[in-house]
Amino acid sequence: MYIPKHFEASEETGREIMQAHGWALLVTAGEQTAVSTQVNQVEDLIAKKVTGIILNPMDGNAVVPVLGKAHDAGIPVVIVDSPVAKGHEALYITFVGTDNFNAGVQAGKQMVQS
Repeated sequence: MYIPKHFEASEETGREIMQAHGWALLVTAGEQTAVSTQVNQVEDLIAKKVTGIILNPMDGNAVVPVLGKAHDAGIPVVIVDSPVAKGHEALYITFVGTDNFNAGVQAGKQMVQS
């Protein structure tokens, strides 16, 4: 299982949970702007035949081809925080993140009511 490096604070907990299920946890990292590095890391994970990937895409368009490769390899992918380009929802099993637009609408409503 791949978990992005920014989850570092919970890496130990994640590792414990994974080990309890008989799985290994592999954490990779890259620079915030190193889109090509992230794509290469995912390609490496596909080559290693990992059983799943949790990915926070740096560029929702750039990861589409590599997500297609993971999908073709039968590797489930969970997307967190940053969405993938619209129309490619079949390439991952779920998205976990905040709807920032809706959060702004709700915050605006609360400010008006206060």
